[in-house]
Amino acid sequence: MRIGVLCSRIRAEEKLLFNELERRGVEYTRIDDRETIFDLHRYQHQFDVVLERCIQHSRALYILKILNDAGIRTVNNYQVALTCGDKF
Repeated sequence: MRIGVLCSRIRAEEKLLFNELERRGVEYTRIDDRETIFDLHRYQHQFDVVLERCIQHSRALYILKILNDAGIRTVNNYQVALTCGDKF
């Protein structure tokens, strides 16, 4: 399984998550949301699942939308992030 972890600044929680993935022998790729650029016409499915751990909600929301529309499972998905982020 190809796992991506979408994040920016690495906080204590991300360090714990990375340590646990490594302890279990699970390979993963860190995806820095501050540097990620998508070519929407040529996006390839690089991951089976992406864990969203972003600090900035709006950046996470749009990346989740792109990933979900490309058929990639995310935790959480775009609709959940949209609902939970709506403070109105």
